[in-house]
Amino acid sequence: MAAYSTFLSEMVTLANVDHNVCQTNTGLGRIVGANLVSSLERLAEMEDVFQVHELPENATTRHLYESLQTQLYWTVRLLIKRHVYVYSPYEIIFCAQEVINEMHKATMQSRLPSPFDLHSLALASMTLLEATVLPEHAPECWASLDKLEEILERRAKRASDSTEFANIFATPEWDSKIRIF
Repeated sequence: MAAYSTFLSEMVTLANVDHNVCQTNTGLGRIVGANLVSSLERLAEMEDVFQVHELPENATTRHLYESLQTQLYWTVRLLIKRHVYVYSPYEIIFCAQEVINEMHKATMQSRLPSPFDLHSLALASMTLLEATVLPEHAPECWASLDKLEEILERRAKRASDSTEFANIFATPEWDSKIRIF
């Protein structure tokens, strides 16, 4: 997580230069976009170094770190791709779908919640909802949003069944806002 935080701080600094700086492919927007793209490439190289090992076929769960690593990888990729002008809608939608897929796997395997879950869910759901206006991508976006609904239902069930400290990262109010959207 410390390695990912170096990318996040760079992204925030670059994105705060100007709200729409990456929406152009000239001047400062081109420089900031190129820097974000190079950060994305470094992130991909880091992911190759720390490649998540495949589980045996009979394994039912992954370690918390392995699950979070993949979730954070796709969340950071989605953050960068949303801000850079040069990516096609499909590339952005694919990242959002992968975030949802990782969250769905983690939820179905009853992985412990993390502070990053809410951010990943909100970012992916917002991206997929925005993309539903594209007729060629709408069906796959709605299919991923159905998975999101399953995630939210499991989170609500876990929050209601929790013991004293098991509910520390539950966010029922935010989950309901995501569900409303």
